[in-house]
Amino acid sequence: MTRMRRSAAGVLAFHFLLLLACVDGEHPMANTESALHAALTADAKSQLDAHGKFVLASAGTGEISESDAKRLAMAWWRSTVGFVTPVVERDRGAEVHEDDLEACPRAYLALSAYEPSSAGLDPLIQRMTGSRWLVGLCYGNVQEVLVAVSALAGDARERDGRIEDPGLHNFFVFGVPVGSRVPFSPEDAAIAAAVHAGARVAAPPRLLLRTRPYSAANAVWDIELENEVLLRGVSGSSPRRASSVLVGHFQGWREPSIGMRSEDRGPADRRETVRLAAMQRAKRAERAVALTRAPEFVSVVDRVRKEK
Repeated sequence: MTRMRRSAAGVLAFHFLLLLACVDGEHPMANTESALHAALTADAKSQLDAHGKFVLASAGTGEISESDAKRLAMAWWRSTVGFVTPVVERDRGAEVHEDDLEACPRAYLALSAYEPSSAGLDPLIQRMTGSRWLVGLCYGNVQEVLVAVSALAGDARERDGRIEDPGLHNFFVFGVPVGSRVPFSPEDAAIAAAVHAGARVAAPPRLLLRTRPYSAANAVWDIELENEVLLRGVSGSSPRRASSVLVGHFQGWREPSIGMRSEDRGPADRRETVRLAAMQRAKRAERAVALTRAPEFVSVVDRVRKEK
């Protein structure tokens, strides 16, 4: 297997330190073209657009587009800002510019943590457990709010820039802690993965939601590596080989950290019954639903050792 050259690793480590240094009170993460290119294989580089950004997965059949998600997120924010601002500011740890926020340039589609067929055909259950667009709301170039919009929010109705009917379980809001981005950009995630794993990234990252009770703000990037590395979790488990890592907010909101997946023993091992509560016609209804999780991560990575 090909190893990263020492010069490339040095470039990555230097720019990763710069990346962390730029996460101060009011500045987003920054990466450089040289650091990103050092982190990627030739195949992964071919998936960058003219601006040096990854070309990511688009919406599937029956799902709303990125532009629709951003429009709905802004309409929902304008319609609810007076109610949600106290919660958002508590999350953020600072005041938000509630009347001056605009949708950040990029929104990201976070894929469901559950297998598509496991929720059956019930639209409500699909929206509660399905994929979501993560739309940042920015003041200038600083993200202050995250609005997660169900990819199946076709029942939400908007008029004159405000939400007339939000539908059921289509929106989730989170105040982004000062000095962070939620989620990290896929380019920053790729650099972090390459630095920590000592292996180049082989494909565009995929954004994954985590299983309940984690919220959309805890979504993680799934990063495929060029070669296997040995991973060991902070729980002290035995090291094992892996060809991918997860990058996200596992240990606080400021710095990216690396997670490892649990061993997949098949769908039977990933069955779970969850209780989902929903408001229907002003009444709270609960139901138990059997769901099959996608393979989930088990631990934050404490140590990475290269394969020999």
